[in-house]
Amino acid sequence: MALYNRVNSRLLKEKLHQNQQNRVTLSFYKYHHIQELEAFRDGLYSQWDALGVLGRTFVAEEGINAQISVPNENFEAFKEQLYAIPFLNGVRLNIAVDDNGKSFFKLRVAIKKKIVADGIDDPGFDPSQFGQHLKAEEFNALTDDPD
Repeated sequence: MALYNRVNSRLLKEKLHQNQQNRVTLSFYKYHHIQELEAFRDGLYSQWDALGVLGRTFVAEEGINAQISVPNENFEAFKEQLYAIPFLNGVRLNIAVDDNGKSFFKLRVAIKKKIVADGIDDPGFDPSQFGQHLKAEEFNALTDDPD
């Protein structure tokens, strides 16, 4: 199976705009050390292609960053597949509120050096090490505490 689209981009755009299928457009990212990048990428591409997912996803040793659209009828199956990946179980999916689902016309899952162009070149910086998320009330309580 080819892990890339072999159809002309212009034809793909025309096909998408003629299709009446409703789609959910979403994005997500997660910092996590990914070892076997090629196998991870290939697995995502195969699963998502079978579900009709379109969009672009970057995978790197530091994690994943995706902006995609999924056919409405396959959205639950997509979430099941995504959440079956241990480090992505429960990852927040940012659903586009005002979108017609025609944002992407092909699927691209690419290996990159970084998932976000953050300009950080410090080899000691590990973006997968992060703090605890606080609600506004918790943050305010901490900042009001003199200790």
